[in-house]
Amino acid sequence: HLYGEAGRQVYDFLWGEYADWYIEISKLDLTGEDAVARSRARQVLVYVLDQCLRLLHPYIPFVTEEIWQHLPHEGETLMLAEWPQPNPASFDEVAESGMATVIDFIRGIRNARTEYDVPPGRKIALQVSAGEWAETLRQEQDVIMRLANIDPAQLTIVEALGSAPEQAVTV
Repeated sequence: HLYGEAGRQVYDFLWGEYADWYIEISKLDLTGEDAVARSRARQVLVYVLDQCLRLLHPYIPFVTEEIWQHLPHEGETLMLAEWPQPNPASFDEVAESGMATVIDFIRGIRNARTEYDVPPGRKIALQVSAGEWAETLRQEQDVIMRLANIDPAQLTIVEALGSAPEQAVTV
């Protein structure tokens, strides 16, 4: 039972966080002008995929081996690659909480866009009363603008708004 749960959790991370969010967020750096940021994004993408493939190898060995062979790697086979080890120094509760908030926020905007039939290609205005999360959302505003299709000229992030504008949707 635990074996199956472990595989499900790796799969959920790979598709629900890595593919749905990190790859999309990384596209900002991958298409940007900063060569260091491009290189760092590529390295992190490959590293995380490599570690996930190692964890998934007992479940789907032929698939993981085939994918791994197309990544930069050391050694002949994934089957002999070192098993990933947790690094407590890499855990950052503040960063985890901040990104979870940004992701939930973007989901809320996307859901509102869908609910009100806003065409996916149409940029929208956004005013955010963010409270304690204002600084986090400001730091991630490029991600928010790209993934929620926000008009940069019409983006406002503050701690508190006086009141919601007319014809505004509250998320």
